[in-house]
Amino acid sequence: MTSQPISKGQLEILKKLGLPEVKENNQWLVLHVKGDGVRAPQSWNAKVYTNSAGNMKVVTTDMAVLSALLAESSQGILPEQGRVISIDDSGWDSLWEELSSGCTIHSIIPSI
Repeated sequence: MTSQPISKGQLEILKKLGLPEVKENNQWLVLHVKGDGVRAPQSWNAKVYTNSAGNMKVVTTDMAVLSALLAESSQGILPEQGRVISIDDSGWDSLWEELSSGCTIHSIIPSI
């Protein structure tokens, strides 16, 4: 678990994501959300705590997931889940041999 300060704006973004909330009886807990299996792994969670001075801190199982959620959501774009990009590199050896022999990539792939 890692923690860091969180702003009111970031808290609002986190609330607007609509991730499943977990209810807890804790006077210092402002918000507890968990992963929905689509935008964040189901094993992920984040808890926002406040202190008597009103300062807030987020504690999460994976800060990278939280950062990605806040960044993507603040741009109004949530990442597509399940998208896979495949690269066929079966011809790489022959391309490398031609490039090593002194020919330019423009003569091999004319569209570049």
